[in-house]
Amino acid sequence: MVRKTLIVASVALTAAFVMALSGCAAGERTVVVSDAAAAPTITVSAESAIQVVPDKAEIGVAVTTQAATAAETQEQNEADVNAVIEALKEQGVAETSIQTSYTNLNPRYDYSTPVYYGTAAEDVSTEDADTFEGAEDSDDSTNIVGYEMTTRLAVSDLDIDQVGAVLQACVAAGANNTDGIQYYSSEYDAKYEEALAAAVEAARAKAEVLAKASGVQLGAVYSVTEGYQNRAVRYDNTYAMEAASDGAMKVMPGEVDVSASVTVAYEIA
Repeated sequence: MVRKTLIVASVALTAAFVMALSGCAAGERTVVVSDAAAAPTITVSAESAIQVVPDKAEIGVAVTTQAATAAETQEQNEADVNAVIEALKEQGVAETSIQTSYTNLNPRYDYSTPVYYGTAAEDVSTEDADTFEGAEDSDDSTNIVGYEMTTRLAVSDLDIDQVGAVLQACVAAGANNTDGIQYYSSEYDAKYEEALAAAVEAARAKAEVLAKASGVQLGAVYSVTEGYQNRAVRYDNTYAMEAASDGAMKVMPGEVDVSASVTVAYEIA
């Protein structure tokens, strides 16, 4: 496990007087607002991130079927999806971890044959084509040649070491599309608390440097504000991978960052 601490520069000094800080980069300046009613403070922001190896995953698999009629397409799609669900259960995946996240049924059109206001071009003779009323192609009239239906399943709570076998089983059962893998850590909450504590420590160290450079003494904590917690950061999205025809698929989860940020105001002693 590797821990790294990142510090975000965000400093504000509030006192009963204006205090100038030396050593600012060219073009930068600190504006201090005088407010006699407020306690003089040094305010800093800091961030800490901890790298963790994901141990859980969620995958998306889909079944797309085509047939001549809508009813036939739906019937075939349902059968194929049920086969994939049974394959998932055989892999030890609980029903509560399988969710239908998307389903769509659409007609398929043949755009290669022009249509004359509802009459197919092959039904119009060559000599009549020029004089046929409404002999222009109609964009609104196209030939339906069949139907296509897609149903997507979201499969969650998978252990990392079972992802490859589960994907293989889904493809073998009839799934013809995988649209991504999401990795996450079951220890996210504990790691976030660790990152949060490290961010507070980093804020203290930064405030001490500022206080020394300004010729003042750092006092007690005046206020602490937790930064925005982006829980989605636990996920590391990767796009669909093709399932191998045979052999075990190797899944590489890599590492993800669990980060936390704080803004701390310290009294000036």
